[in-house]
Amino acid sequence: MASDTYSLRAGPAEKEVERLNAGHDLISRVTGSLLPPQISINPNKPIRVADIATGTGAWLVQLRERLPVSSVLDGFDITNAQFPPQDTLPDTVKLNVHDMREPFPQDFLGSYDIVHVRLIMYALKGDEWAKTVKNLVTLLKPGGYLISEDTSYTEWLAIPASVAHCRFLQIDMAFSGKAGRDLM
Repeated sequence: MASDTYSLRAGPAEKEVERLNAGHDLISRVTGSLLPPQISINPNKPIRVADIATGTGAWLVQLRERLPVSSVLDGFDITNAQFPPQDTLPDTVKLNVHDMREPFPQDFLGSYDIVHVRLIMYALKGDEWAKTVKNLVTLLKPGGYLISEDTSYTEWLAIPASVAHCRFLQIDMAFSGKAGRDLM
């Protein structure tokens, strides 16, 4: 992300792509599913899905395998630096450059059954949450689902506890405070 609050860049684009994909794989294994079990997908009814802060689009590509063939999946990120080439993606997956902190173009409003966002705590300042969530909600169809996979510094833990983990949190929280992120 081209944001002064985002501290997770791993350096060169190929390293960031590797880190983002590894993170996606880890979170998918931990959660055991791409969608909450309360959301049932009718195999005969195509849906529209938006993934915000999509990074490499890995979540969309993996979800695509579980949806009706003519479903539409759109990813949005502040930069296309981690996007794979469009010709390597399924035809129904499109990646777009857009800053979630800004209103979305009219063409996308009210058109999604599911809007997904993950770990935006690393991208937003404390005072940006309300307008960002408002922007995300504008994408939903009536009765649509907003899925947010996020955490807070009070939820991070390591078992067993380690000095390295504590030091990482100290450094990240210090940066977050200076960048204006919400520490809760």
